[in-house]
Formats: sequence, C-alpha cells, structure tokens
Amino acid sequence: MLAIFNGQAFQLNFLIVYAPTSEIRSQEKEAFYESLTETYNKIRDRGPTIILGDFNVRILKPDDDDSTLIGKYLLNNTQEGPEHLPPKQEESRTIFIQTCEHNDWVIPQTFQKKQKHKQITHRSIGTGAFAPPWDSPSYAQLDYLLIPQRWRNLIKDVNARTDIAIDSDHALVWPSFTSN
Repeated sequence: MLAIFNGQAFQLNFLIVYAPTSEIRSQEKEAFYESLTETYNKIRDRGPTIILGDFNVRILKPDDDDSTLIGKYLLNNTQEGPEHLPPKQEESRTIFIQTCEHNDWVIPQTFQKKQKHKQITHRSIGTGAFAPPWDSPSYAQLDYLLIPQRWRNLIKDVNARTDIAIDSDHALVWPSFTSN
C-alpha cells in the first residue's frame, strides 16, 4: 500500500508492506523485493519514502559489512547470530539485507538503544498478551521501518508499541519524526 502526504516543503511517501514468510519459495521472496524496489524507484524522487511493515525477518545481529544500514541495537532473545537461523530464515534475511543495501535503506530503530518491550514487534501464537518477561523466545523483532540513508535524520525515534492492545500477533511500529 502506498500513502502520499503532500506537505509545504516536500511530499512524504509511505510504503506499507507485508513480506512473504520464510517458508515461501525463494522466487516469490525475490519477486516481492523486486516489486518493492520497482515501486520505490517510481516515487523516490518525489520526497522522502518510508517503508514500514512486517518483513518476516529476524536480523539478530549485524554482520560487519552491514554496519551502515543496521545498528548494533537489535532484539536478540536467542543470543545467536544469523548463522544459527534455519536455512529458509537465513535466506529471507539475506534477501532483505541485499535489498536494503541495493537501495541504500537504513533501519533506524536498530541505531537507538531501548528497552526490549520497545523493540518487540511479534509474539508467537499462544503467547497471550504482550507482557513480561520480555526476554522470552516467544517474542521477536520482525517489523521494521526502512528509510533511504539520505533521509535518515528525518526519523527521531522508532518504537514498538506493545502497550496498545490490537487484535494481532504484531505490535505497532511507531515512528517519531524531527520537525526540521
């Protein structure tokens, strides 16, 4: 879904996405990210574009090569790195990160240290309401906000809102913007 907000200084574009799960065939995952890139390329010159949604990806921790797009503040309730992900999840992570690199997108919420309940965006089925203990493996960070490096300073903060009750296994991802 694309939402466009016309401001006095510039147009602000929001792409809201739902990425395929890791169990989907590789070709379908690649087609999703190719379509996302194509849509982004059509609107990228019209103003800042924020991509927000459920990417169905566990980043866990950045590789050394990812340091410009992924910060060091990630939810990692397993204390393991991406090399310990099942192969299909590792593939989804790789395609996601390659797409971010290709488009020069950063994940701003990973550059800000915060409490775990402000990082958690997903709870496993059967977990019940979002509630402590927050270090449970039943919680994950699967939803992200992406923004082109050029517009990174537009985002002041990004938090998961586990305190807002919605009928979903996902928490809202709540960005705050700078007013400059």
